[in-house]
Amino acid sequence: MPYGYPPGVTQSWIPPYPRADVFLHPQSPTYWPPYSAPYQTRPWSGEPEPRPPRANAWLVGLAIFLTISLLGGLIFAARAALRSGQSQPIDQTLVDTVADQVSAVRQLPWKAKVTWRAVSPEEMKSLLREKAENITDEERADLAALGELLKYLRLFPPQTDIAELYMSLVEEGTVGFFDPDTDELFVRTSPKGLSLLDRVALAHELAHALVNQHFDLKKLQQEVERAGDSERSAAFHAFVEGDASLVMIHWASRFLSSDDVRRFVDESQKMATDAIDSAPRIVRAWLEFPYTQGVEFARALQEAQGWKGLDAAYSRLPISTKEIMHPEVYIDRVSNSARGNDTRAGVAPPPPTPGCKTIEEGVIGELDLSLMLQEFVEVSVAERAADGWAADRYRFEECGGKKLFRAVIQATGSLEAAELSNAWSQWIAGWSSSEGNYPLPSSFVSGLGGGESSGRGSTVSVILADDLSLVRTITL
Repeated sequence: MPYGYPPGVTQSWIPPYPRADVFLHPQSPTYWPPYSAPYQTRPWSGEPEPRPPRANAWLVGLAIFLTISLLGGLIFAARAALRSGQSQPIDQTLVDTVADQVSAVRQLPWKAKVTWRAVSPEEMKSLLREKAENITDEERADLAALGELLKYLRLFPPQTDIAELYMSLVEEGTVGFFDPDTDELFVRTSPKGLSLLDRVALAHELAHALVNQHFDLKKLQQEVERAGDSERSAAFHAFVEGDASLVMIHWASRFLSSDDVRRFVDESQKMATDAIDSAPRIVRAWLEFPYTQGVEFARALQEAQGWKGLDAAYSRLPISTKEIMHPEVYIDRVSNSARGNDTRAGVAPPPPTPGCKTIEEGVIGELDLSLMLQEFVEVSVAERAADGWAADRYRFEECGGKKLFRAVIQATGSLEAAELSNAWSQWIAGWSSSEGNYPLPSSFVSGLGGGESSGRGSTVSVILADDLSLVRTITL
């Protein structure tokens, strides 16, 4: 499904939750021993957070990432964050100092001094709005088609406008961003200078700038975009953000005091994030994914091969959210010459239906599949079923005013395919009934509409339709 890495922008967003947990994990380089009171009161459990109430709607991650891609860079941070009492004025000396520290952490030398600009919150907002308005008619049409699909799948509030959702999140505030088009770093500041939170974000953005000098993020991004594969885009985005986030964590461990780390944790947990908190559950999940899962992917490479492991990954990029979620899958692929290429290329999309118009086609991916199934299937069942994902393609069509969605999913084996098909059957039962967060599509024909799922070997086929009589001749 078509979402992608922000064109020309790498972003700094300190997720409102549970970003501080990365500082609390016993294996984190910034973990402080148990004698530190904040960590005694909130020990790492290793267990996922409980599922949020179902009142928070499912918005597929691809939606927010397409929004990012089309609207020119979604740069998140917290509005009205608690200000540290130790703000520092930003000047060349401070930037040079943090830049040298980042270079030492990442074990890469600077090839040139980074260009930076300090801007007010209002100026930052203006820059983002300018980018948001600079999209083509074709991009707007793509965004509208995606919204139509999400609403049809009952995964998106029917009244929600993606562009408006995007702007409300942007209004939450900004920290800063690095623009590979101009090799320029934008830093939000105030008359009092940089807060502790801003300094941490500065380290993150400098990590982007440093990596860009060695591996040309813009060129890599363009190569990923030319592939037209949303899974590659999501994986690339998560890898780049995970790299910078891991550098930020190591930087904090080496150059911030224990009091600073505790204050950062406190600030990041108390930020005002009304727009993000009120966004659909899946929006929050996808906004966090490049940082929470991306940093774990980067950590796995760094622990296995040091920083050189991350360097090497820029020439052998991850190709799916599955590889980000399961770093061992990526490591196995790149270390095995027989599997060095993308094995997903053999999955063909469902063929066009005679007399129907294609609205959208693309790839779902393991992460979206898991999150999607969780709307009508128990979380543990959905996650286990999605774990068997190997590849997929889908097609969304309009047939005489009625809609048709078809997907072909390749599983890792026949047993995994059977489990995935059963999960889809449960999902379809919920999707075609009155349960769920949002009403059935207005075009849905009661008593005739619905869906079917079947498995053959390691392949699962899925059909959803307003009127199944329209597709009875299609072989599942």
